[in-house]
Amino acid sequence: MPAARPPVLDFPTLQHRLEEAGIVGMGGGGFPTHRKLRPSLHTVIINGAECEPLLASDRHLLANHLAEVVAGADAVARACGAAEVALAVKAKHADWARRLAPDPDGVPLRLAALPDVYPSGDELFVIRDVAGRVLPQRTIPADAGFFVGNAATFKAIHDALRGVPLTRRYVTVCGAVARPITVEAAIGTPFRELAAAAGGATTPDVRYLEGGVLMGALTSLDAPVTKTTAALIALPADHPAILERTRLLHYSVRIAEHICCQCRKCTELCSRYLIGHDIEPHKLMRLIGSARDYRDLHSDTVFHCSGCGLCSLVACPFDLSPRRLIMESRRSFPRPTAPAGDPVERADVELFTVPTRRLIHHLRLDPYDRPAEFAGSLPVPAELHLPLRQHAGVAAEPAVRAGQRVAAAQAVGRVPAGALGAHVHAPAAGTVVRADDVVVIATAPPRARRSCGGDIA
Repeated sequence: MPAARPPVLDFPTLQHRLEEAGIVGMGGGGFPTHRKLRPSLHTVIINGAECEPLLASDRHLLANHLAEVVAGADAVARACGAAEVALAVKAKHADWARRLAPDPDGVPLRLAALPDVYPSGDELFVIRDVAGRVLPQRTIPADAGFFVGNAATFKAIHDALRGVPLTRRYVTVCGAVARPITVEAAIGTPFRELAAAAGGATTPDVRYLEGGVLMGALTSLDAPVTKTTAALIALPADHPAILERTRLLHYSVRIAEHICCQCRKCTELCSRYLIGHDIEPHKLMRLIGSARDYRDLHSDTVFHCSGCGLCSLVACPFDLSPRRLIMESRRSFPRPTAPAGDPVERADVELFTVPTRRLIHHLRLDPYDRPAEFAGSLPVPAELHLPLRQHAGVAAEPAVRAGQRVAAAQAVGRVPAGALGAHVHAPAAGTVVRADDVVVIATAPPRARRSCGGDIA
């Protein structure tokens, strides 16, 4: 059944509703959505590319809630004056996406088929593939008339306009687990609950990544699901994606000083270099030898890095880590703000893009490339752990105290007025056990929950 269309709202009302519901970008960035919007847009893009290997959360979300996702995008487009909504998915998924008939009374909707390459989900690549335009480096897409949102973000927008805050999300649990699955989990659910639902790890010395193999971060089973958690991935401790994140940075610096041969492979595969941005990782690696300290690489080109990981995990023949060195070095000096001139896309860009199948094989992920079927909703755990910083900007401040009873959907953390951040809400009723930088809620006995894919017992 098609989702009921949200009411037509003016821009300030839309912003206020999304702010109150705590909506953030759910593709991993976590930027507060109400601050990302602009009152005048021309194109709203639903980013359903999900280009990280092994992940299936966005695909299942779109399969189960496509109408709601599109309705959320339509609401944004009408409030911001956009002329069209584009649903951007990989061409291999375009058949099921075509089943949604455009609403004759809504903003025109079109399907944009993306190549099955990495990183097709980068918002600048999505804009390029949807609109045929490459934005200058340091450009905020909304300032150029584009709003790109993850599919889960638009589902959350749809819910927010019906008074439902962001308290649940789809998460893929995969890698070295007995049964890869995708589940809907309450935000605040400890990762060990997700790992148990997937049958546990299948290797004794295992590490976990939150997010993708390429752009995710190391985590533990004690950490909770947050608004930006798309996946929990178990991998052996000696897997290249784990080693790249666990080596000491100073070790990488010393190795780079003596081994980097300036082969340019890191630059040739750099996703932002390929679309014409001013970044050449091999030159930054060269500077390490003269600067002697990665924190002194004073070049604003480090801010042009998207962190996609191709330089470190695919390109370098010596397992050096340009990505980590770049990310660390840019902590030392201010971020430039002025956009540069229009970039010129490299003529041979298609020769250097990385197909997903090749990426999976190169990263030794073939044993883990198994369907992560949707397994329904996880029960709310006995304790929810809600960090008050699950987003870009400042942390929310506790809006509750220890011993207080809270209702489902109640705000337990609020960002000070005018500050960049996002409110945090309780996914279920219960009693507050702790309220500082994390709000811990002992939940009421979980009730049976239904979902389109069935419930996990």
